[in-house]
Amino acid sequence: MRSLGLKATASALAVLVTALAAEGFVAPAAAFQAAPGAAPVPAPQVPPSAAPKSLLPAGTFAPPPPPPVEEPAPVGDAAVPGVEAVPEETVPQAEEVAEPAAPEPQTRLAILSQSDLIGLHGPRTGGFEETLWAGSSGPFVRDFLRGLPAPTASRWGHVLLRRALLTRTPTPEGVLPANFVAERAHLLLRMGEAEGARRLVAQVPVSSFTRRMFDVAPQAHMAAGDVPGLCPLVQTGITVSADPVWPLASAVCAALQGDDAGAALTLDRERENRTAKTFDIQLAEVVSTTLAGSDRGVNAAWPQTARLTTYRLAMALAGGVEVPRQRLADANTAVKGWLTRNGSLPLAVRLEAARTAAATGALPARDLINLWSLQAAGLDETAIRALPVGKLRTAYQASSLPARVQAMRDLWNAASWPHGKAAMLLVTSDAAARLPVRASLVGAAPELGRSLLLAGDVPAALRWYDLARREAKGRNPQAGAPLMALWPLVATAEARGHVPHSVGLFELWDDMQDGERAEQARRRQLVSAAMTGLQLLPVAEMPRSAQVELVSNAYTRRLRAAAKAGRKGEVILLSAAGLGKDAAQVSPAYLFEITRALSIVGLKQEAGLIAAEILIRNGV
Repeated sequence: MRSLGLKATASALAVLVTALAAEGFVAPAAAFQAAPGAAPVPAPQVPPSAAPKSLLPAGTFAPPPPPPVEEPAPVGDAAVPGVEAVPEETVPQAEEVAEPAAPEPQTRLAILSQSDLIGLHGPRTGGFEETLWAGSSGPFVRDFLRGLPAPTASRWGHVLLRRALLTRTPTPEGVLPANFVAERAHLLLRMGEAEGARRLVAQVPVSSFTRRMFDVAPQAHMAAGDVPGLCPLVQTGITVSADPVWPLASAVCAALQGDDAGAALTLDRERENRTAKTFDIQLAEVVSTTLAGSDRGVNAAWPQTARLTTYRLAMALAGGVEVPRQRLADANTAVKGWLTRNGSLPLAVRLEAARTAAATGALPARDLINLWSLQAAGLDETAIRALPVGKLRTAYQASSLPARVQAMRDLWNAASWPHGKAAMLLVTSDAAARLPVRASLVGAAPELGRSLLLAGDVPAALRWYDLARREAKGRNPQAGAPLMALWPLVATAEARGHVPHSVGLFELWDDMQDGERAEQARRRQLVSAAMTGLQLLPVAEMPRSAQVELVSNAYTRRLRAAAKAGRKGEVILLSAAGLGKDAAQVSPAYLFEITRALSIVGLKQEAGLIAAEILIRNGV
């Protein structure tokens, strides 16, 4: 059936041009141009996924980190030699959920009811409709939230999930409102989204707290570095829980209220009762004396055997106690999401955590680039040249276009682990978007396209595809291979069918694959799953070697049923679960089901970005 067997030769170009002409293709970039003065179309945004177990070791709040100090203002060109802070409007596909210009007033009732709306965003600010969970079983959604592992295999899956968790919705039937909020917040925590979790739990009045809320709310406040946020919970927390963190928090809150004698008395009693670890008491004492302006001369040094917990990290940062760098380097993915947002940490710590956070979706590409710009602002010329940020500066400022591309390639090639590779593609995305689309650079089009698509900049990637298409039609022998390398990525990410698509083009792309047979077979199956799931290609007409063997199990049946019934929130949760935690292990059968289900419930653009990312992470 497959008779093309072509590489990037003149004969391949002839077949390619014929295939493109047969599609009657119109330049895709034009289809994405907004009308003059039109607002940019917001991009898919979302939250990450989570793990079933509590973040917190027994007896303490979880492993989350410190207080999110306000992010420094973006650094301008004059302050940062060559590495530009990225203004929000330069990223076509925004990853952050926009803040409402004027947040709607929240009615604070003594007791929450099922109909009360809890969340931060609606459709106009990046969230979904209030009916997001309509038709879903409340107990099923609650339990599924608790068991969902994090991070997901896709940063765009993370963005979609975050949007769902932060949407203002009522509580599904069969679940206590406070418990539903608690599970949403705990999943956000496991995704590295501490501030979103804190803002969610802050909407629940203490009078409506359940035991589950008393488990999760302290984690959210501590992970976000909001120590004062614990104070309204302390008295009830001491009553309902034997966790020694509550008395320690009560001492800190007493100090905040100016009662330094009461704070000291509480801590002395904890020391006598031996209900808390000595180091945890010392941390509370440091913070209490700092807040009270006391001269008790309390010091605390991090013991070598002390684990990193939410409580310890938050208190250490609040009290100025140094956290061992190795503890921070070894922190889990969720903690790294929080670390990047904490301006009280050394920039080097935040930069190290930022690669993982950006690759998993907890940190937008724009913020990753701005962190690099902050690093450049604090270095002299010699130091900049010796670091990766020097390559990024060259990618912006080199006098020749090939030199700018080579600087980006140096960054891409320097990364040896999956998250590192993804982070390097993201950090170069703005530089790639600013690169003039020139025929002399057509050979770099696939690499530039991957960088742009991973950051969600579909229009810019389409411009490079359109260039390669024009050059191929003009019989430029350098354009055939780049065109076919880009084709499945832009066709999938664009998702609406403006890029030519046919089984013939699929076979041509497949014939031009390189690498080992097993790798080619997996890529073939994934591209087939993405394009048939998005209904760009007909399943029945695909070559036998590319046909995805679908599975019928409890998961796929539930996903199909949820999509058919229009249960959008449930489809988002199930999709995150089906992606798993590792892009290299994503099942083609599940990718087909996920893209199909998301498309059915009106999330085809999001499905396309997720599918394109999975292809990129698998070497397409």
